[in-house]
Amino acid sequence: MDRQRLIGLRESIEGNLKNCILPFWASDALLDQEHGGYWGRVTRDNKVDKEFPKALVLGGRLLWTFSGAYRMLGGELYAERAHRACGYMMQHFFDREFGGAYHFVEPTGEPRDDRKDIYSLAFFIYGLAAYYQAFGGEDELAAAMQAMRLIERHMKRGEGLYCDVANRDWSDCTVNERKIAPGREIFTMQLHLFEAYELLYRVSGDSEVRQALMSFSECLAGPMFDSERLCFHCNVDENYRRAGARQSLGHDCELLYLSLDAAQILGDAKLLRATRQNALQTAETIRTKGIDALGGLSDGYDLTTGAKDDYRVWWANAEGVAAMLCAYQLSGEEKFLAASEAIWRYILEYFVDETYGDWYSFIRAPSKEAGREVVDGYHGFDKMNAGKCPYHNARMCFQSIRRIGEMLEG
Repeated sequence: MDRQRLIGLRESIEGNLKNCILPFWASDALLDQEHGGYWGRVTRDNKVDKEFPKALVLGGRLLWTFSGAYRMLGGELYAERAHRACGYMMQHFFDREFGGAYHFVEPTGEPRDDRKDIYSLAFFIYGLAAYYQAFGGEDELAAAMQAMRLIERHMKRGEGLYCDVANRDWSDCTVNERKIAPGREIFTMQLHLFEAYELLYRVSGDSEVRQALMSFSECLAGPMFDSERLCFHCNVDENYRRAGARQSLGHDCELLYLSLDAAQILGDAKLLRATRQNALQTAETIRTKGIDALGGLSDGYDLTTGAKDDYRVWWANAEGVAAMLCAYQLSGEEKFLAASEAIWRYILEYFVDETYGDWYSFIRAPSKEAGREVVDGYHGFDKMNAGKCPYHNARMCFQSIRRIGEMLEG
């Protein structure tokens, strides 16, 4: 292991976390002083949209981030922000009658969309589990456990396959409205539910959570891994046949290290061997197919033509740093450390918002001559909304600081 390079990378990442990412997300400007909690949208030029609804995804990610920041860095500011996020979630998002949580609430806190959306519910569980890990709180843990059991009872269709949406009372669960063909539904790999279950098992040790996590992990190590293309399936039908030709490199990055974390805590030797092999094969695919000459990671590519997206997105590049570092920890191969460093340099040069803090969402794939061009994307220009949250880049920092620490100590 190259200790000096690892120390330098850790110091740079930790500096960005403390001086760029967290100061933006913990700033008073994001606090809704009228109705509690946090605003639902902040524009690119830091203007608050007070009429925008508040999303469970954003609330859960704020809660997860501040709880994690407090555990890693300490500080009463992060504790206060975590308590604020948790209090608002339990008061306004938590469905005390049917369990789980609402998808969106009005700026004033009343339910706006009371459906049970599995993507949102994943961050409800993830945020509450992180809060319990940092501060305790039996009510919060109980709400997370209840949501997990309701999801498993009502929304699970198969190993690793879940419905996308249910009514408030968990009835009429539906899969993604897109169809491959009549009668063939598309299931999206619910990786955020997977990581929520991993943390919930870590803090609870509950046997039901372990069973659900094992089911997920075995699915990822088996039918959800594409052994021909050496990457993960993101969308499949009910028989785990791939749906569509687009491959998401950012999701490959996430699944690489999340599957490894889960396999390690589950402690199953056979599962861990398969997961390690898949992780390293996926890492090499990402490194060779996804990283451009400047060090940026493409959002994805077409499996049929090989054509790559002509833009770069903040979250995928963040995940690339963590994934390549994980592969370096697993293999000791310098090429993965070099890839992690290259993506990180790219982030510092092209994604960091020197004016308002945190990072830009989308940029057009730059050249050395053209420089950075911030563009609209599937999260918009906003600094904060239901998709642009303090999660991917903060998690990359937490993951990287932890992994580098393990390598230096080992």
